[in-house]
Amino acid sequence: MKRLWTIIGVSNVARSFRWYQSLLGLPEKMPAHDDFGQLVDEDGTVLLCLHQWGAHGHPPLSSPDRAPPGNGLLLFFRVDDFDKALLRARALVDRLEEEPHRNPGPGTMEFSLRDPDGYYVSISALSATEAGVTANDLQAFADAWNRHDIEALMSFMAEDCVFEASSGQDAWGTRYVGREAVRDGFASVWQVFPDARWENATHFVRGDRGVSEWTFTGTRGDGVRVEVHGGDLFTFRDGKIAVKNSYRKNRSPATRV
Repeated sequence: MKRLWTIIGVSNVARSFRWYQSLLGLPEKMPAHDDFGQLVDEDGTVLLCLHQWGAHGHPPLSSPDRAPPGNGLLLFFRVDDFDKALLRARALVDRLEEEPHRNPGPGTMEFSLRDPDGYYVSISALSATEAGVTANDLQAFADAWNRHDIEALMSFMAEDCVFEASSGQDAWGTRYVGREAVRDGFASVWQVFPDARWENATHFVRGDRGVSEWTFTGTRGDGVRVEVHGGDLFTFRDGKIAVKNSYRKNRSPATRV
């Protein structure tokens, strides 16, 4: 296993730390040291290291006077929240070095600005394939379930999607294959439980797999109230949900309402 840490010299580690946190939408916290700090993504990836000029005796980080900061260096960040990053960037600087435009190489949008030490920073959107599905996407998916919004739900699903319901005659429950079948399967849940809700949702995403846990509540047509814990196992492909495999606890029905 190999990892690359990009380290840049800055005049004020704490100030630059706050600036990059704001630009990248990272949680606010202080650097671990007055003269050194690491900006870390939510998955533990080190995005950038900030090093006080002249600290620790590293020759290339001794002084900004030997060459203009950023000479021969381009800090190129690829993000999955490009539009929000643009708003954050405009709040940090008076003007952008490059306004948003489409890079003809990867075909993605990007813009550029200068950081407080004069380094040239470019922000590029991930392609749809690279971006993948995030925990925020799964929360938006859960919100659409609670709105009973079938069009929003289907916007998350792949063309050849599969939905395996939590009940059915087969070992895997009832399996719906293809967008039209999945649409019908989703809608059938609201037909059985017109007031269905999925509350207290939590989500986890790792690569092309994801998990959601929730508490399901609903009232059947015969007046029986149901409240159970459950979850979904997801498989993702090209930024969409390819498989939604649902599970619910098998609990005795509650009293009639």
